[in-house]
Amino acid sequence: MTDNHSSSTGLRTAIVYTSVHHGNTRRIAEVMASEMKADLFTADDAAAVDLSGYDLVGLGSGIYFGRHHRSLRQIVGAWNSPPKRTFLFSTAGLPFLHFLQHASLRGRLRKQTCEIVGDFCCRLHAH
Repeated sequence: MTDNHSSSTGLRTAIVYTSVHHGNTRRIAEVMASEMKADLFTADDAAAVDLSGYDLVGLGSGIYFGRHHRSLRQIVGAWNSPPKRTFLFSTAGLPFLHFLQHASLRGRLRKQTCEIVGDFCCRLHAH
């Protein structure tokens, strides 16, 4: 976990990610957290953190069978006090399908009444 407390925009920001196979999503999450001065959590660590105090929470993973990793979907489903604003990111073999790939997590966030301020998907693979 990285604890930077507030972003360069003055928003208290957290990024939660799961990176399973090649570390691609972890690398994206680390760069975003550094640039945004955001607190960085793995999904496992974030399950024990109250994210409702953050102004903005980013959620990202690789895409598995057409959607984000189950750990992120479980975290969002378990929120009692969700953050107000969120964004999604992912790494995938077919990033142009991100609207479909993000649909499951986007739906869970909307059920939690979270505002989704953006999403991002890029193609990455190990060399």
